[in-house]
Amino acid sequence: MITALIVSIFKKQFKMKRTLFLVILTLILSTALFGKQIKVLAVGNSFSDDAMVQYLHGITAAAGDEIIIGIAYIGGSSLEQHHNNSVANSPAYLYIKVVNGVRTDRASTTLDWALKDEVWDYISFQQVSQNSGKYDTYFPYLTNLMTYAKGIATNPNVEFILHSTWAYAQNSNHSGFVNYGNNQMTMYNAIVDATKRAAETAGITLVIPAGTAIQNARTSTLGDTFTRDGYHLELTYGRYTASCTWFEKLFEKTVVGNTFAPGLTDFQKLVAQTAAHNAVANPLEITSLSDLVDETPKTPFTKPINLSFAGAAYEGWNILGGFQADNGIPNLKDNEGNLTGVSVKITERFGGVNFAGSQATNTTMNLPKEVTKDNFFGNTGTFGGGEFPKGTFVISSLEPDEEYDFKIFASRMSANDNREAYYKFSGAVAGDTTLYLDASNNETKIVEAYKIKPNSNGEIVVEVGKGPNNNNSLGFFHITAIKIVPNVEITTVPFTEQINVTFAHGPLDITWNVLGDFRENAKATYLRDINGDFTDISLEVVERFNHINGNGPTETNTDMDMPAGVSKDSYYGNTATWMGIIVPKSKIKLVSLDPALSYDFSIFGSRMGSTDNRETYYSFSGATVNDTTLYLDASDNNSKTVKALGIQPNAEGEIYIEMGPGPKNNNPTGFYYITALNIKPSGVSSALNTVRTSKLDLYPNPFKDLLNVYIKEDVGQVQILSPDGRTIRIFDNLIQNSYNNLPLSDLNKGLYIIKAGADTSVIVKK
Repeated sequence: MITALIVSIFKKQFKMKRTLFLVILTLILSTALFGKQIKVLAVGNSFSDDAMVQYLHGITAAAGDEIIIGIAYIGGSSLEQHHNNSVANSPAYLYIKVVNGVRTDRASTTLDWALKDEVWDYISFQQVSQNSGKYDTYFPYLTNLMTYAKGIATNPNVEFILHSTWAYAQNSNHSGFVNYGNNQMTMYNAIVDATKRAAETAGITLVIPAGTAIQNARTSTLGDTFTRDGYHLELTYGRYTASCTWFEKLFEKTVVGNTFAPGLTDFQKLVAQTAAHNAVANPLEITSLSDLVDETPKTPFTKPINLSFAGAAYEGWNILGGFQADNGIPNLKDNEGNLTGVSVKITERFGGVNFAGSQATNTTMNLPKEVTKDNFFGNTGTFGGGEFPKGTFVISSLEPDEEYDFKIFASRMSANDNREAYYKFSGAVAGDTTLYLDASNNETKIVEAYKIKPNSNGEIVVEVGKGPNNNNSLGFFHITAIKIVPNVEITTVPFTEQINVTFAHGPLDITWNVLGDFRENAKATYLRDINGDFTDISLEVVERFNHINGNGPTETNTDMDMPAGVSKDSYYGNTATWMGIIVPKSKIKLVSLDPALSYDFSIFGSRMGSTDNRETYYSFSGATVNDTTLYLDASDNNSKTVKALGIQPNAEGEIYIEMGPGPKNNNPTGFYYITALNIKPSGVSSALNTVRTSKLDLYPNPFKDLLNVYIKEDVGQVQILSPDGRTIRIFDNLIQNSYNNLPLSDLNKGLYIIKAGADTSVIVKK
């Protein structure tokens, strides 16, 4: 279509001036090559922040489009307050702006200034949440604001948006919930009706149905967990659902299948994207997602679990955003990004969220500032409408016969008193261990509890309250983060078989290890070999990467035989500023190798949808510094790997791999990538190298007693094999074109191969 249009212009260009022709041609080519570009300003409050700031830019960029986001922000502001500010030209706003994924804040800003800052394509308005379902509160303020904005905006064709927000959680204690009889469905229906009528009255044709998207998502098995405090959105999949709705409505393309979803599981991503897509298609009614099934396999809890209380999404961390009773997270991720069966749930609420934590800590927990800047608090004196003298949460689905270690951090900066908290652990023994930590100006101290054994139900209860040395007048106490470490004995085998490592997000596959954190000192320990056995080998980040890119291929054709969960994500760095920082080179190291042996490596890196050269160098150093350097262009790569052979470790058993932009890299930001690597002792050929892990449709994996396997019409038999190829079980009389339940409770724990016709997969008995 673009080509035909260009030809048509060439045929008619003699009728135009040369300059006009070139302008039109440039615009056409720009649209074709760089996608759609939108600038949108929201005149709003924290609900605008929830819906737009964290995820919208990334979703847009992953789709090949571009967005500049502005928010004229006042917490809890109504349309009436925005109108009054416009009349008084009051500098009452925090102006939030997101460009190229980087957020900047400008305090004490007027609405006039924000409206003139960009040539906005769209300007959005929304009513404060407690009045969002009350039609009579929209006027005359909405139409007055539209008239005001139209007179100031520098784009004469600017369009207006009405943001239709979400109903509160059913257990919300927001004072405005009484406007709707403290009933979620009453509130949702009122919001849909009020925003529909208000848009029609004001002549607004573009309504963002974020509230319908959230209500759709609540019908899934995730349930009523989409807020963190009963009204603000949950920090990962809650906010992501709203951003998906904004993207699909603005760019008029489906969000389903979008690759950008940091911090979300595949199921959370599916629910959010489907909920948003259905909301845009049917904005005035709820579309049930109860048929969506979470088939994500669970990994045994053998690696630490990191849990943040409030905070922002960060790789390797679970974010518990809601501080009220019944808020929780099922299936917590371990620090490598694998889903476990372990869950957390608040049983006695905290007072709220404090945002004055440290952003520069130095502890053995290796805490990112995204985690440490926020925390949960409680209080023994009246504050925020009540007294909340202790908060309690339960960690469940633990093994009753195992023991667990805990590390806790808490921080509240700019405090000049003592805010000591107690942290009491109860499991098989009530009040097993009690720890004490003063959060005041804390940047270095943590407390640790060892060998806590769960009760017979697999639960450990943690109670948090005011410590005996706390002298704060309101008895404030805090909790920022907790690390749960399974105190299990890990049996390792000698490193004789291939080890596979994926960067960023894993395939939830026992034959691949995940390095889930891109910062200095991040580690993946006890790396599993291709047979699923633990080794003593570890991988560490020596010099950080910038972040994660999710635009890798989902199908590859290499000798590394990567599932889509491996190849689609990568770590990247950059020589020019991106996301606010420059990371000109990165470095990792493998440790606990045998200095007397040599090792072979394969490396894959990819960034699809790029047309320039993004060559990356990989320099290996062991016994010999700069032993071998490899070069690989990641641009649109789905077939090429590079190999380093015979690399010998240094005397400490270490091999370092440094990476950065190669000499042919012509990307203006100097992007470089690493997606996956494998390592094996030189001369070793792994028995499972040819086994693909994504051909058979089966769940759960790992399994305990039953394995559900989809049988195609031409398959008459299923075989269960040992890793060395011996037949252990055979199943006949299968139902074709259907899932079959295979009873395998008698198998020992470990890794097996399942074969059905020509298809083969690796399975794990737990």
